[in-house]
Amino acid sequence: MLEQVICEHLQSNEALAAKLAIYGGKPAVFDYREPAADDPGWQDGARYGRIVFSLQIRDDPTRSRCGNLVVDVLSESNTQLYKDMEPIVRNNLDGYFFVSDDKIISLKWIHRSPGRESMAAVCEGVTMYFQVYCYPVKRPFAVNPASLLASWCKSYVESTGQSAYFLAASETLPPVFKPTAEKPAFYWRLIKLEPCGWMKDMPGADFRTASLQGHVIVPGQSEEEAELVLRLDQAIEKAERIICDDLSMFVSKDDSADLTADSMRQGQLTIKAAYGIAADRTASEKLQNVSIEMK
Repeated sequence: MLEQVICEHLQSNEALAAKLAIYGGKPAVFDYREPAADDPGWQDGARYGRIVFSLQIRDDPTRSRCGNLVVDVLSESNTQLYKDMEPIVRNNLDGYFFVSDDKIISLKWIHRSPGRESMAAVCEGVTMYFQVYCYPVKRPFAVNPASLLASWCKSYVESTGQSAYFLAASETLPPVFKPTAEKPAFYWRLIKLEPCGWMKDMPGADFRTASLQGHVIVPGQSEEEAELVLRLDQAIEKAERIICDDLSMFVSKDDSADLTADSMRQGQLTIKAAYGIAADRTASEKLQNVSIEMK
């Protein structure tokens, strides 16, 4: 589960763990709800500092709405220890990707607010809010333009000597990572399919136009991110025809790059490409008898 991956990631940070209480032999980081005050799992009876988080995932295909991660960072009243923990938590969540089974999410810092007033007599703290972006990796059909473009992108990027994270179904990823200029993340998603207006169907093959959105992600480094977007855009335009796994797509000249787009939400590259699929033609009845009359 993603919650477990996030929990273990925070617990593994030594600077943060040193400021947390111990529960069940581990630093006090909990998903959704902390144990009761009289639970015997608390070491030496100390219950603060601790971290309690709640993850809500919204897998919206339009990416107009996002999920969220809410994190309570708490310390004993009148210690203000939470102020030391807050920047550590933010630095270990903002811009990070978390991977579990067929789910990939990334987190982006939104804002903070004072901790819950109802607990002021016992503890003090801060509540932190992060947006959650999803990167579905399941490909629902065999001939998927997004999978094809992702495979081509992987081959191209690696041919330049660039190391990268490729958010595709066939790629093995670490459970936690944060892209950098030296190792960015690339993700392609299919947003629309329609009949092709600039390539005619042929016997045995129909052509479709796929609209695809490309994400080039380097959190917090806009200049490096923009440079990678431009390099990839130029490579795609130059290629014109993208071939991978015995399939091919013809790239339209209508592709575009928006360097102001949010790399996690919208993606900076918009590509239109035509590709062929096998056409099932209705079989005609064979003539059984032919009569020829000579005059």
